[in-house]
Amino acid sequence: MATRVFEGRRGRVVVTTRARPGALTVRIAGHSDRHGTVHDQTYRLVGTGPADGAAGDRDGPAPGLHLVVPPRGRLIDLRGHPGALEVAAEDAVQVLEPARRAAALADVGRAVLAEVTAAAGRCGIALPEHPAAVGVAGVVGAAGLPMLRAALDAGAGPLATVPRWAVEPLAAPTARAAMLQAAGRAGTSRRSIAALAAALVPGVAGDGEPEPVVEAWQGTDRRGAVALFPLALVLMARDVLDPDRLARVLAPGLAASPPGSWPTVDEVELARRWLPRWGAARATTVLRDAATRPDGPILLADTVLLHRAVVLAGVVPTDIGRLASRLGPLHDQLLAHLPADPVTPADGPAALRGTTLHDRPRPAHHAPARRAPAGRGPERPPLLPPPARVAAPLPPAPEEPDIALDGATPLRFPAEILRLHGRTVGSLRIVVPRTAFDLRHWGRSLGNCIGLYAGRAAAGATWLLGVEREGRLHYAVEIHPDRWVRQFVGPRNAPPDVAEGAAVLDILVDEGVIPRRAAVLPQR
Repeated sequence: MATRVFEGRRGRVVVTTRARPGALTVRIAGHSDRHGTVHDQTYRLVGTGPADGAAGDRDGPAPGLHLVVPPRGRLIDLRGHPGALEVAAEDAVQVLEPARRAAALADVGRAVLAEVTAAAGRCGIALPEHPAAVGVAGVVGAAGLPMLRAALDAGAGPLATVPRWAVEPLAAPTARAAMLQAAGRAGTSRRSIAALAAALVPGVAGDGEPEPVVEAWQGTDRRGAVALFPLALVLMARDVLDPDRLARVLAPGLAASPPGSWPTVDEVELARRWLPRWGAARATTVLRDAATRPDGPILLADTVLLHRAVVLAGVVPTDIGRLASRLGPLHDQLLAHLPADPVTPADGPAALRGTTLHDRPRPAHHAPARRAPAGRGPERPPLLPPPARVAAPLPPAPEEPDIALDGATPLRFPAEILRLHGRTVGSLRIVVPRTAFDLRHWGRSLGNCIGLYAGRAAAGATWLLGVEREGRLHYAVEIHPDRWVRQFVGPRNAPPDVAEGAAVLDILVDEGVIPRRAAVLPQR
């Protein structure tokens, strides 16, 4: 066991590592000397044991990094969150004085990287060939995702977050197994497997010479992050493209797209269901366009949503005409045929971006006309259906601060908000948005204007949380920095279920985000 202490005038940060066969424990704790406050997070790596094959936790979770949440020791799979150790360290250094926090965070990063690298070898946990080049996030991600480790060894940079649709393919031991996981047996060939393996590595930025980076969490090289959008294209096209067409989509010349623009789970599944309507030839061209355009991920997701919206609006194919074969013209063609108010409010365009992405369009059911019984008067006309209940829209977003904003702009939240990421209660899971792109996807999923709040969130003027149910975003929560819940809404701004809303508010109270007296669902 190794321990390192980083002292400040107001407190200290302790980093403790302990290795044993098959597992590695990393504890990062901040102790406040003034108030007795302790910020403590414990992480455990579960991997292959020594050469004899023994494992540390036979009945434990899958290999990879898992967060042990004190005091009950609940495990959270962090294969999708390689940057979680940095979040824990950022929380721990809050006990230090502000001027000391940045330097202490870098020191903690170097200590964690050195200790994890040294101890992982004794545990039999596979690491990248050059741990210092990929930093803590790269080491953590490589622990449970062999394909991610292969991409890092080939020259790609680490990821702070791995989308859930990418976790299982990246957990495959080989490129062939990853392609089988993503495309099925019918989509695999030597050419398509090689194309996917090459597409994950975007290459070194600039002229090929790595640039130094001071943050130990990011590594010592400035590399292009592992490119996962090509993997998303394979998942989308598995039911419509054969191996040769998949290889054409993944051919060299792919554009770099920021991680924040990658599709959500809903968008990948929706594209998989609707791409067969385009046909193999058109889908190949459109997906290749998406792969070679920097704005391809967002434009492709919008195009699929537009196609679904046009179909559900009742626009017949003869009105649209022959679909365009390129991504940009196809998007504009479908947008031009989307009616301004295509369907009733209950099934309107906002619903197309909700949580019902698996619902297939169903034909209207016409009940047979009923005849009046003999000897009676004419049958009473049926009662009129009650008017559709339309949820009140979110109020206009407050005026955004004067801040330069693009899709990759990071959002600023305090430590008590950041450590909520991954907390679960029943079937609900709390998530924290990291970039303006995240909020854009949230707004598209929930059918509201939460994406307009990116400017205020980037300036720290408002705090935002998402609540997932069974892996899909179901609620959005806005918290005022004065620690009261301003908004708590579901799809199409509907109010939350009372029991689920109360459960989330209890977590906010327990974590010190809001006081007990503020644990009230906002009235709409």
